[in-house]
Amino acid sequence: TTTHRAMPEEKRLEIGLTEGWVRMSVGLESVIDLTREGRYLRPVRASPDGRLAPMTNNGTADLAVIGVGSLADAVVDGLVGDPSGAPTIALSPRNAERSARLAERHPSCWVAESNQAAADAASTVLLCVRPQDAPTVLADLRLRPDHVVVSVMASISLDQLAPLVAPATDVSRAIPMTAVAGRRATTPVFPAGSAAETLFAGLGEALVCPTEKAIDAVSAASATVAAYFSYVGTISHWLAEQGLDPSAAGRYVSGIFAHVSEELGQGDDLATLLTAHATPGGLNERIERTLREAGFYDRLESTIDDVFRALP
Repeated sequence: TTTHRAMPEEKRLEIGLTEGWVRMSVGLESVIDLTREGRYLRPVRASPDGRLAPMTNNGTADLAVIGVGSLADAVVDGLVGDPSGAPTIALSPRNAERSARLAERHPSCWVAESNQAAADAASTVLLCVRPQDAPTVLADLRLRPDHVVVSVMASISLDQLAPLVAPATDVSRAIPMTAVAGRRATTPVFPAGSAAETLFAGLGEALVCPTEKAIDAVSAASATVAAYFSYVGTISHWLAEQGLDPSAAGRYVSGIFAHVSEELGQGDDLATLLTAHATPGGLNERIERTLREAGFYDRLESTIDDVFRALP
């Protein structure tokens, strides 16, 4: 049975999100900085601008990333966003071109020869493969009992993961969005006190879900993003049909929604924002009311519910 226990403090420090610095003089001219991570000391060197950056090591890493798609790309960008505390990351060779670009962009990242080599190099493994590929990919991966596993695969439960990652038992889940690249995202995680919480708290905020059902609900809700872009695209397409240049229409509509999206982070609840924009008798109020009366929002909610029920 997989146990989902809180990760010991020393193990949390190993993934490179919290460090204490120890400086040691060597000879008269050179200085080697060591970063303390639980039981280990990891060598770092001063970069040209004076900041501390870990020395790349093609044999060991703080974190292994299995599956390097757009989401993994964003997570890695976020993790190395603070050069003074950037973890060393072993990248799987899946999507070799993207892995190579990441390694070129970030000196603390390197591309392993295989998924197994990446996992062997690290104590923490981040699973970013597509859910449909997970059984095949993980069947060929031999993890250790001491491996800490964080999965960002939205539709695979901890119970489903357990036999795939055994004998590793320290397993947790997260549902990140690409905004983690800017270290300003809110990422749902489960369970509390897990490696997932530690990892994504450093990339903005870790939203701890009380149950696995709750994180599955968040996963279903986040599946509305593509529909959002379709909604915005429909408005842009209509505007272009009225004679505006399609590119200009896209910029205008995108600008509208980029601006109003900023309001979501200013503290007002959604009902207050709706009231502020739906002036009685105004055009905004007319379109919102028409869509509501046509059952648009009811259909949206029932569709999310269908997705939620379809999750394992």
